Amino acid sequence: MRPPEEEIGRLVAEWVKKADLDFSTSLRLSAEPEFRDIVVFHAQQAVEKYLKALLTRHQTEFPKNTSSGACCFCCSRSNQRSPMLLKTQTG
Repeated sequence: MRPPEEEIGRLVAEWVKKADLDFSTSLRLSAEPEFRDIVVFHAQQAVEKYLKALLTRHQTEFPKNTSSGACCFCCSRSNQRSPMLLKTQTG
């Protein structure tokens, strides 16, 4: 079994990888006006997954089907730092 910190790092990396894919998808589709709704959907999904990575990193529990608003609430209640810091902590 992995040490807890190593396991947390692995889970955070999984969330960040999924978020990066959503963000990348939104950027690629943004060049096409007919895909605006899909761009917004993927951007929102990326934000939600970055927030879940932050919550996971700080071992803050959140419900499985949590919206980005609920993730922000969880972050504010647990007094977490900016999700941008997550990138520097995970590589």
